[in-house]
Amino acid sequence: QRVTEALHDIVARGAPKYVLLVATDSAERVVGGLLGVVERALFTDALSASIMHYLVLPEARMGGHAPRLLRA
Repeated sequence: QRVTEALHDIVARGAPKYVLLVATDSAERVVGGLLGVVERALFTDALSASIMHYLVLPEARMGGHAPRLLRA
């Protein structure tokens, strides 16, 4: 419940600062996800992108989902 609420708040209130990407298998089940953020760096106006959370389920880790999430 806590994770669901946190993700909802990030996506609902933070757009377009945040991005939530999901990976699905051939049966369209969610098998992974990446939560990223783009924000201004501390001492400059330059934008910096970072990954807040990145996960692929153990049973799906050899399916190529991880590199596709990173490229996306």
